Amino acid sequence: MKNLLLFLIIIGFTACNSPQKEKEEEKGKEIFFSKQEQPSNQLNLLQNKRYIPLETTDECLLSEITQLFCTSKEMFIFDIHTQSVYVFDYTGTFLRKLHKKGQGPGEYSLITAITINEKTNRLSVVNIGNSILSYDINSFEFINEQKIESIAIEENDEQKYYSYNSLPITKNNIDYKYHIIKYDKKGNIEQVFLPIKFESGYVMRPIYRFYRDGDKLFTYLPYTSNVYEITKDTCVSSYTMKYEHLTFPTLEFLNTTKKEKKNYIKELSNENYVYNVQIFENNDFLISLFDVGKNNYIGLYNKDKKEGFYFFKKEYKDTFEKIDYFQIIGSHNNEFISVIKQTDINDKNIEDKELKRILSLKKREDNPILLFLQLKK
Repeated sequence: MKNLLLFLIIIGFTACNSPQKEKEEEKGKEIFFSKQEQPSNQLNLLQNKRYIPLETTDECLLSEITQLFCTSKEMFIFDIHTQSVYVFDYTGTFLRKLHKKGQGPGEYSLITAITINEKTNRLSVVNIGNSILSYDINSFEFINEQKIESIAIEENDEQKYYSYNSLPITKNNIDYKYHIIKYDKKGNIEQVFLPIKFESGYVMRPIYRFYRDGDKLFTYLPYTSNVYEITKDTCVSSYTMKYEHLTFPTLEFLNTTKKEKKNYIKELSNENYVYNVQIFENNDFLISLFDVGKNNYIGLYNKDKKEGFYFFKKEYKDTFEKIDYFQIIGSHNNEFISVIKQTDINDKNIEDKELKRILSLKKREDNPILLFLQLKK
C-alpha cells in the first residue's frame, strides 16, 4: 500500500431555451491564469497564517493526508495507506479514529475515498469502488451500507449521494455512461449528468473530484477545463479554466494512446498538457494545483479582481526557503489548508519564526503541520 498511487477500479444537464443559452452554459465563466515569469517570496502572497501541529501517538501516525474535511469543531483526515480516518480538534489534539478493515458487517475491504456531512451527522466511505458504508461521525457506529459503484461520493442534506465514476456502470441491466450519478436513499438512480467521453479504469490523483465553497457543491473532470456546479436537480458549467501557453490533453490524444495500448498516464508525463488538476475555492480566491509533464504548478485566481497567475512550484522553493507553503489539501471557512512535512524541509535558515519554533519541538518522523492561510487580495 505504501507506494499506491492509483487504483484500477472495476466497476447532463442539457435543457435550455435556445442553442445560444446552451452554448453559454457549457462554457461557464472563464478563469484565466497568466504565466508568472519571475518568482517571488511565497510568504509575500500570504495575508494571514496560523499553524496547527498534529499530535503524534502510537495510535495516530499518519503516512499521508489523502483527504481532509473540516466540521465546526473537528478535522477528519483520511490516510489511504493506513486505511484509517483520524479525527483532530483545532489545537491538533488527536481524538479518535475509524479503522474497521475486514469482511464483517460494518467493515470495509479498501477505502478509496470518504466524505463528511455534519448536517446529517454521517461519515461515508467508498468501499473498493462497489459500495458505500456510513458511520456516525461522533461514535463511528455503523449506520448502513448501500450497493453503489463509485470512485468518490458526496452526500447532500437529504442523505442522497452524488457519485463520481470514470467508467460506465450497469444497474438493473441498464448501462449508465455518465460521470455524475445521483442516488436516492435506497441506492436507486435518480439523475445522471456529464456523459463519459473517455473511458479509463485508471483513476489519477486526485481521487476525490468534488469540492465545496460554502453551501455550493462543485465537480471537475479529468483532462477537461470545465468546473461544474451541482444543485438539487442540475449540473451546469460554472467555470472554464485556461492557463497561458498551456492546454489540456485532447480527446484524440487520449483515445489514440489507449488504442495503441500505451500507458496514457506515463505518456502525459512526457507531454506539455495540463493534467492532475485539483481545485479549491473560497469567497476571495480559487486555487488550482496541476501538473505539466513532470512538473508541479499552482494557479492563484483573485475573484474580485478577476485576475490570476500560475507558477512553477520548484522554482519558488529553489529561489527562497526550501519550503512549499502551497501543498493545499482543503479549505475551511475563508482559509485554505496546506500541509507542511518535516521530512520535506532541509534548509535550517527559515524566515518564518513561528514555523521555526514549531519545528524545533517536533521530530522529523512526527505527524505533519497544518497551515491555515489566507491570500493577499
